[in-house]
Amino acid sequence: MSTPRRYQIEDIRSRFQTVALSNHYQVFFETNASILQAASRRGIDKRFVVEDLGLYVSDAVLPGSSFADIEVAGDRQGITERFPQNRIYDDVTFSFYVDRDYNVLKFFESWNDLINPLRDGAGGINPDVMRLTYPNFYKCNVSIHKFNKDNFTGPDPSRNAIAYTFINAWPYSVASTPVSYSGSNILQMNVTFRYDRYTVMGVTVPQPITSVAAPTTSNLDTGALPTPITTGGSGSSQIQKRLIPISGSAAGRQGIVFYDANTTTKTQAIIQGTFFNQSGNPI
Repeated sequence: MSTPRRYQIEDIRSRFQTVALSNHYQVFFETNASILQAASRRGIDKRFVVEDLGLYVSDAVLPGSSFADIEVAGDRQGITERFPQNRIYDDVTFSFYVDRDYNVLKFFESWNDLINPLRDGAGGINPDVMRLTYPNFYKCNVSIHKFNKDNFTGPDPSRNAIAYTFINAWPYSVASTPVSYSGSNILQMNVTFRYDRYTVMGVTVPQPITSVAAPTTSNLDTGALPTPITTGGSGSSQIQKRLIPISGSAAGRQGIVFYDANTTTKTQAIIQGTFFNQSGNPI
């Protein structure tokens, strides 16, 4: 059980001087050909959607999720337990500045019209107003990257950043945009997105690895997070290993050994003695 610890003021100050700020982020829309084509018919070019649209996001949110649970009574006498049943992903709402050409408004109206076409292919009124497009045509991935202001000064920009990708996102609600004679303000619009799920780069999906330095006993003993090494080819018939280094003393071996995180845990590897060298060969 943890107990309170007395900290010096300098120790606390050094920790809070490195907290993340909320105003450094960027949003990207990975639109498919159907969404781009619908926007193009309204005079919006691909470059605006790919490069500029995400920069107009004035307010965004990092997503959250919760679990729907189920109650189990009677498995143990006198105890009622609850277990997660399925995961629920929260909707996300982004606020956009509207540009002077109203391309932001036009883009989301074209996206909505792709979901529920109000005109037929010849440009006339579509009598079947309840017809909806197949989801593959109007769903796409949307991502938000949260970083710090010094993100681009270090050798590895992704180290002090986090990226969420919303899988199969679509605009669930385009809110009404108020205008008024009472004052002159920047015109903004709110769009709420729904999606199937989200992934987090480096957490729920692996961080891309470009180069890996050989681990040493010193960087393992300092508590630094070990860097995984991927071995094997990229073909479907070749099996890849995700090698995590551990100290040989913990495994009863000499030097540094590795275990395959794709097939086992560190504890299981130590118990079973299943270790590899840096090349991925069993030892």
